[in-house]
Amino acid sequence: MKRFLYFISSDARPLYLKDVYRVLSLPHSYIIQFRYRQEYIDQELCKEKKIINQKGVIFFQYENNLEVSSDERNQGHISLREVTVKDFEISPNTGLFHYYLKLGKFIDCSFDDCIIGENTYVGTLNLTDSPREVMWKDKINSVNQCFKTKNKIFFYIDKIYCSEKYSPKVCYLPILRNFIGKDKLEIAEYEPKAKKSFFHLYSKTQYCIKVCYCALDDAEGNVEIKATGNNLILERNKLISEALLDDTILLFCTKADSDLTYDHILFISEEGGIEFDVKLNFKISKNHWGYFLIGAFILVIIWLGEAFSEILFYPSKLETTWTKLSVFAGIVVVMTLIFIFIGYGPHKDK
Repeated sequence: MKRFLYFISSDARPLYLKDVYRVLSLPHSYIIQFRYRQEYIDQELCKEKKIINQKGVIFFQYENNLEVSSDERNQGHISLREVTVKDFEISPNTGLFHYYLKLGKFIDCSFDDCIIGENTYVGTLNLTDSPREVMWKDKINSVNQCFKTKNKIFFYIDKIYCSEKYSPKVCYLPILRNFIGKDKLEIAEYEPKAKKSFFHLYSKTQYCIKVCYCALDDAEGNVEIKATGNNLILERNKLISEALLDDTILLFCTKADSDLTYDHILFISEEGGIEFDVKLNFKISKNHWGYFLIGAFILVIIWLGEAFSEILFYPSKLETTWTKLSVFAGIVVVMTLIFIFIGYGPHKDK
């Protein structure tokens, strides 16, 4: 038996339904925050303090109508995603239990409803087998009939990546674009002090967001996209497709007036009178490759000027001069290799 924690969000209130929508929309490794009052948590789990890095499953509880007695509710549970507890705290002022969950793969698993006490939304789950990974589309089909909104438009932010041909280090050496073809996948970082995830990007760079789109029951409408600040330039302000199921790419560019700035992209979908918003946080750094290259160029000119002046005016120092030039050539080769092949920021090959 494998032990998992379970976290339940329901359709009892719009706030909880928004959390379900975000779980279905946010990218892999992003942090989502769930908060619960102590009476809704398994009491044995309340006593357990070492839950960091424990695996869990987020479930959607449907037909949880608070206006109907619990005996009359036709409740059910749908597993959504596997998560890892990245952080946890109990507020000294409100007594709320805050769980910061790192989103993982979309999964299928079930459990016997009898192990859940009434009004228990966080507890432990024992599984014989590990949860089975499924496609995002399968999860959307699962929640379709239970998601009580009129205009069913769902999306999933699959990944954010930077084209290597438009990265800061290449922009200053355009010739490298002929030799570099890989894209770099950006990975969200969790900042414990802010209790949030951030994508660390660089200014004056083009990035791509791959988004999966699904409109159920011939839904009509679109997803609005907007940047909350002035440091992101979006290619378009709406996510819309002629197909009911599609993959699309959203392009955006970054800029920054200071060494470090913050910005956000909001995806907003209006569903049956409820505004679902999904926010991506970005931390944008000013790249200093230009200053580095200017400084290196000045250093090269000074060094070469000194070396050639010794060749012309002090032939007796010729051996020492060639040694200097050899050392200089070696340094240039090493720095060039570092400049080209060592990346920056938390990313990996796409």
